[in-house]
Amino acid sequence: MAFRPRLLAFLFAVALLFSALPHAQARDIVKLTDSNFDELVTKDSRWVVDFYADWCGVCRRLEGEFYQLSHQIDEISPAVNLGKVNVDENPSLTLRFFITRLPSVYFIHDGAIRTWNTTLQHEEIFTALNEEKWKDMEIWSGVFSPNGIFGSMFGFIGFLQATIQKIVPGNISPMIVVLVISGITGLVVYRIYKNEPATPAAATKPTKPSSPSGSAPSSPKAPGRRRTKKID
Repeated sequence: MAFRPRLLAFLFAVALLFSALPHAQARDIVKLTDSNFDELVTKDSRWVVDFYADWCGVCRRLEGEFYQLSHQIDEISPAVNLGKVNVDENPSLTLRFFITRLPSVYFIHDGAIRTWNTTLQHEEIFTALNEEKWKDMEIWSGVFSPNGIFGSMFGFIGFLQATIQKIVPGNISPMIVVLVISGITGLVVYRIYKNEPATPAAATKPTKPSSPSGSAPSSPKAPGRRRTKKID
């Protein structure tokens, strides 16, 4: 059958033509961790960060959207980076960002953190980034933000939890150990504060002792003039 060689030749030519067409280069999706987050997510960069877990079905669907977005992200200027944080492997970041639902997506730029509140389809994300719609999103600030006092404190607790988990037996909860350490630290600080000597009272100006009778002390008499007798 003569048409088979022609068909094969046609398919081969189509394959060559398709391979010659330019393909968008996928941007790497960076794996962010407790140890490299602050080093990579600097004030001069722009990031879309996804907090996920391997057991989360919705997270797996978003992974496909992120993959599609990685082929388009180079069209956006200034550059935007894509990052992912595994909540099971990074307890410090998980507590620092107060992650309570998955997936949780944030846009981070110039130290400001915004909760991504648009749909998570890659076309919508691309449009929001390209048109800088993220500027309309509310900045997460205050003491409970990831960069605030409590965010930093909870991040440190997560770091302690991960560290203790490596050294304590598996049948002991790391969080219990963290709570015990926090309690001991708080007790020590309380005892130090309690035993701190009071501020000494201001020195008072010494007063002259009063006479027993209560009357003003008499001043000593001045020596009298010596009287002389005139001799004729």
